[in-house]
Amino acid sequence: MQTIDPFNELKGNSELSKNGIHTLYMYTDITIYIDKAVDFIYGGLIKGDKVLLVENEEMMNKIQEGLRTAGLMENYSENLLAVKSEHFYIGGDDGNVSMAANKLDSLIRPFIDDGFSIRTWGKVAFTLNEPNMHKIRKYECECDEFISAENVVSVCCYNALETPSYLQNELLKTHTHIMTDEEFGVSSFYNQQNHKLLQENEIERLQKADKHYKHLEEANNRLLIKKNQAEFTNKALKESESNIRAIINKLPIPVIIRKGTDILFTNDTALEHLLTASSKEELDSFFEKYDRESGSPRKVQEHHFESKNAPPNYYLVNSINLLFNNQRSVLHSFVDMTQEKQNEMLMMHSERMNIAGQLAASIAHELRNPLTAVKGFFQLLKSSGGEKDFYYDVVDAELSRIEDITSELLSLAKPHPDRHTQHNIVQIVKDVILLLTSQSNMSNIEILLDSDEEEYSIFCDSNKIKQVFINLIKNAIEAMDNGGKITLSITAGGGKVNIKVTDQGKGILPELVARLGEPFYTTKEKGTGIGMMVCYQIIEGHGGTIHVSSKVGLGTTFTITLPNKSQVHK
Repeated sequence: MQTIDPFNELKGNSELSKNGIHTLYMYTDITIYIDKAVDFIYGGLIKGDKVLLVENEEMMNKIQEGLRTAGLMENYSENLLAVKSEHFYIGGDDGNVSMAANKLDSLIRPFIDDGFSIRTWGKVAFTLNEPNMHKIRKYECECDEFISAENVVSVCCYNALETPSYLQNELLKTHTHIMTDEEFGVSSFYNQQNHKLLQENEIERLQKADKHYKHLEEANNRLLIKKNQAEFTNKALKESESNIRAIINKLPIPVIIRKGTDILFTNDTALEHLLTASSKEELDSFFEKYDRESGSPRKVQEHHFESKNAPPNYYLVNSINLLFNNQRSVLHSFVDMTQEKQNEMLMMHSERMNIAGQLAASIAHELRNPLTAVKGFFQLLKSSGGEKDFYYDVVDAELSRIEDITSELLSLAKPHPDRHTQHNIVQIVKDVILLLTSQSNMSNIEILLDSDEEEYSIFCDSNKIKQVFINLIKNAIEAMDNGGKITLSITAGGGKVNIKVTDQGKGILPELVARLGEPFYTTKEKGTGIGMMVCYQIIEGHGGTIHVSSKVGLGTTFTITLPNKSQVHK
């Protein structure tokens, strides 16, 4: 075994070792302590020195095991004298301090007399407190005098973590060398003249200095504990924040954290439903309006969110102020209320339709009584003869149509089966144009028909379809104060027939277009809204749709789409 034993080098230097080597070992690591003890003892034994080991039983066993592991042969171990520390020091009172010094002399005196070199390794077992400082100092001074006189190599071991600083300071003065777990060297404080007893005031000064040191050490330990607690708290906060982020990120509702116009955090749902469909400008505009309307403190309110790339949505927005990444921020959670809003609108629409149906029934009932009388007297007039049959036919047809219209009003309250048969939609439109040409001429308006074919067959109730086009064309005439053209274009494709009614009137505001067809809603000053409502109901009843596009000042186009040769079942 190759050992690192600085004592052999010192022993070979007569100038350094002529008065013995008395070493103070202040250790902190017990593993290093055992290794150094093994090196020291092994280095002495292989040189033929007698070695005294003073330790407790547990440490003694570990050191001896280390020597066996190092390959120490049995004949060398005969020169090792091991004494348990409790037998060597026997307590810590003043009498036993002197007894320990005497015991050291009695144990190794025979070997000295026989001419052996002596090494000692011992851990001091006195209680390391203020009352014992004089005793320990006295013991070390006596040992130093003995070591110097007999040229002994000795290591006195103290736990640096348990030995008070004022005692360490005194021990430096009574040992020729100082050793730590990392270093070994000559003590610059050693002087045999320092072996004299300390004065009372010097002892008091050292004790005060040590108390101050302990106070600083305790304060430092408290700060260290607080630092560790702060680090633990910060770590826990970061872990907690990470867990909260993970939870928020998986919530099925959009969550956005923002500071002003800066978006600091969005969960996956917000990215999918808000940010993907919306531009940054649209989102900024929403929050600007939200801040203006929500007030302070913010209340849970319903807000309308629109985007060019997605249908409008309604959200119940809840907001809380918080610190996010050390910034004052606002967390918004969006609960989608779009379906509930649509259901509410459907309920309102249903209620209005119910009211409209009841009103239509009462109006139709009131109209039928005078209409019956007018029609009866007209039949009498017609049977009386005359040469005005053409006019009679026209009046008769119009009276029949009025009767049909009252029946349609009644159908709002009590629907009845439609009379659907095959009809040419081009001819139906021509009939309507013929009927309204005189009225359009009075307003300096020309009605034009543009059709790819002469016949497009649809399965419908012709009277109802005529009613739709009469209503649309009359509305177009009323919207054109300065004359112009009304164009009806008919095309087909994909199993559908499309009829466009385009005017050159005032146009309709975008926010009003969506409300067309609602009961009692109208853009006309003296209108009732029933006409458009009936139109929507008729087209829907035929399995078709009505689409409206309009530009203010340029005109409006109603596009009616109906199944081509498709029977609609009621």
